[in-house]
Amino acid sequence: MKKSHIVLLLIIAIQTFFLVSVMTRNPSESDQQKITIELPAIAAEADVNIKPIISGALPPHISDDLSTLWASIENESVFPLSEENALNAMKEALVASLNDPYSQWLSNDDYDELTQSIDSDYAGIGIDLIVNDDEFVIANVLKNGNAYKAKLLVGDKLIKLNHIELHGNYDLFEAARSMSKNSIDVTYERDERTYETHIELLPYHEPSVTHQALSDEVYYIDINTFSQETLQLFEEALSQVKDGDYGYVIYDLRFNFGGWMDICYDMLSLVNDENDIAYIKDLSGVISAQRTRDQYIDTTPYVLINNDSYSAAELFAQGMRLHDSAVIIGETSYGKGVMQGLYETDDGVLKLSVAHFSAGLNDFFTNIGIVPDYPSPAVYRGNVDSQLNKAIELIMKDSE
Repeated sequence: MKKSHIVLLLIIAIQTFFLVSVMTRNPSESDQQKITIELPAIAAEADVNIKPIISGALPPHISDDLSTLWASIENESVFPLSEENALNAMKEALVASLNDPYSQWLSNDDYDELTQSIDSDYAGIGIDLIVNDDEFVIANVLKNGNAYKAKLLVGDKLIKLNHIELHGNYDLFEAARSMSKNSIDVTYERDERTYETHIELLPYHEPSVTHQALSDEVYYIDINTFSQETLQLFEEALSQVKDGDYGYVIYDLRFNFGGWMDICYDMLSLVNDENDIAYIKDLSGVISAQRTRDQYIDTTPYVLINNDSYSAAELFAQGMRLHDSAVIIGETSYGKGVMQGLYETDDGVLKLSVAHFSAGLNDFFTNIGIVPDYPSPAVYRGNVDSQLNKAIELIMKDSE
């Protein structure tokens, strides 16, 4: 019997440019833990437009309780009461009472950081780590990131950060706390040899879509987030597919943490002919999201996903399978099939889970994820990409 997902999501802001996410996976899928340094946007799906906050009043008994508490603190506490801090704390506590990891009260500064990360603007190390038996192995290196410039590779094992030896998550957090905003010293192991490097933490932009031809028949498109630039870059990639008359396209959604839902709808519209792109289930029932653009290409699609394919990435993969017969390779995706709406006030933004979504009327995947047609565990060693190689192998068999 498959056990339910056990997810511990701990986001710690350490300095200005360092975010750490710790997630314990379903033991039936993996005994590893995943550490993401500089997590892009925590799968922040949102409505197309930011809405004004809904006005209303507190229930009288809650208002009375808060007024009494406020007066007691204001009149009796030896520490001064800050109205601004108190209001922010109450807003955060109210949202936290939902026990929903995706609903948040965001200050204006927090919201600006969120939108920057969705748009792939970073200023950190730029790596994903897999933790296995207390060893920290690099699973992904962002191509424009500071780790890439320092020549770190997939498969490198981190030994020290700022000369703090890494034996577990606590050591990683301690190393993170020791970081300056500008640089970090890294000791790593490669091919049983130890190396040291000093990495400058400079701002950089990671394109949300990269693409290349793998052969005369196969084109590869890597989508790492669904940001405002993604649609244009995706259209450019599809133009290359159409102009080159490629019969097969591999869409890579691994390490994709989601993004803007309207962008995902646009992209799905370009690659299949289904009118109902997605289904959205909120408190009022189920409605369909209609296609937004004409279909641009018609190829044989293959899709790569892993445990770190989130929400909009999961919707894209599911839509490609349901509406375009895509073959999915990799690992079961994260299972974030819930959408957030954004509600604006003068001093911040409420990010609130408002609906579940899926590409099929009866295929909602919250806490389930998208299960691949061909399960393929990842191999994190040098330039070996076992999941991509599996997709190419399947394409070669299909083309025979």
